Amino acid sequence: MQARAKNAYWRRLAACDRLREIAVQTHDAALEQKVERLNQQVFEAYLRRMSGDSGGRFETADGFTETKPGKAKATKAGEDKP
Repeated sequence: MQARAKNAYWRRLAACDRLREIAVQTHDAALEQKVERLNQQVFEAYLRRMSGDSGGRFETADGFTETKPGKAKATKAGEDKP
């Protein structure tokens, strides 16, 4: 689980880095601010995952609620389970 969480964290950070590059290249200050918030959400999601205080569920920065292995399938945040 720890390796999986780290891989997800690094993948999401890479996406943030790419978005930041685009924001700088296009001089888009609003996008830069959004990327900064997204970067923080990515970090917070990683910390929640690693803390084990999620009760088996955690909401990721991309808006999905994931579960630890052996639990129910991931659902979009805010959606009810079927």
